[in-house]
Amino acid sequence: MARREPPYDFVPLPSSKVSFPYPEILGHDSWKAEIRVLTGTMSLSAVVRTPVHVGSGLYELSEEVGLRPGSVVRGIVRMRDKPIIPGSSLKGAVRAVYEACTKSCLRLVGRSQREDYSTVWRKSKLPKSIVDEIVEITGQDKGKIQVSLAKDALGDFKQCPEVKRPEDLKNLCPACALFGGMGYRGRVRFSDARVVRVVPKEEAKEVGSPYSPHLHRAGEKLKVVRGDDSPYVEVSKLRGRKFYRYGGWRGRGGEPIDYLPEGTVLKFRLDFEKLLPAEVGGLLLCMGMGSGPRLRIGGGKPFGLGEVEIDLESVELLSEDGTKRAEVKDLERWKREVMEEFPKVSFFYKEGFDTLVALWNKRRS
Repeated sequence: MARREPPYDFVPLPSSKVSFPYPEILGHDSWKAEIRVLTGTMSLSAVVRTPVHVGSGLYELSEEVGLRPGSVVRGIVRMRDKPIIPGSSLKGAVRAVYEACTKSCLRLVGRSQREDYSTVWRKSKLPKSIVDEIVEITGQDKGKIQVSLAKDALGDFKQCPEVKRPEDLKNLCPACALFGGMGYRGRVRFSDARVVRVVPKEEAKEVGSPYSPHLHRAGEKLKVVRGDDSPYVEVSKLRGRKFYRYGGWRGRGGEPIDYLPEGTVLKFRLDFEKLLPAEVGGLLLCMGMGSGPRLRIGGGKPFGLGEVEIDLESVELLSEDGTKRAEVKDLERWKREVMEEFPKVSFFYKEGFDTLVALWNKRRS
């Protein structure tokens, strides 16, 4: 019996990470007059296309959250008893797409974990070729072994260093320069998305438990190292950035959850400061506008949850002298112009963008 194909794939990494080319616009000081930047506020709407679950970490009675009584469900984030999508969730989802579409650093990579191995494939987390090597060295046909990321596996894709002095801003990658990093707040702020159109729901959704993340599955090159004390598995190269495909996938078992149902409409605000027109266009594309990939938010992505359709309703821009705001009149033209700028910048990663679009659009059978 063959193993089930995982519901995710990887967006390959570019040949190298680059630094944001205009560090002079990142600080609070004035910037060069010849660099055109935009400051303002976007008003946006989000329509839920597949149920969205942003977990609160709490369990709730189903009847208390508008579901059929008689069960306990995993709750969703609420404010004053009304469901929301936190701005941090929106920002994280958009950032993940932006990182894959630019020559940016890799964040939040676990460097080590212990895994089960066994000559009985159903009980082993590691591939057969690696298990055979382990058994040959240890003489044991099952057990646990350390899986570690090689010291140089990330290369120059290591997370950007902390900003402690103004001169450190020149070391930020395009994503950290836009969304922020250690010691730097960033130049975009997402408000919470609040529900403006409620859709009734009766039944709780049930989602299974997908396999937990495993470092070796993100590795393209694995090898068994004998080590001084005991052998371990080394991941010497990563396959890329992990993204889930569309479509359902059955996990192990099921647990009832609360959710925002299909058709729910939410509204939120995005404030931005000193952004290149190309960065503004990149944000719109990474939120699923134009030719960009549809955004996914929250938990349950292996099961098809989390798809939202985001649209831009209005934009207010601050004048160059910073004294007044004006609404963009021809919104569709403005959107088109800034989105056309994104592929022109030196830090745009075309292969990442194209791969991500293809992954989002690929339906699982």
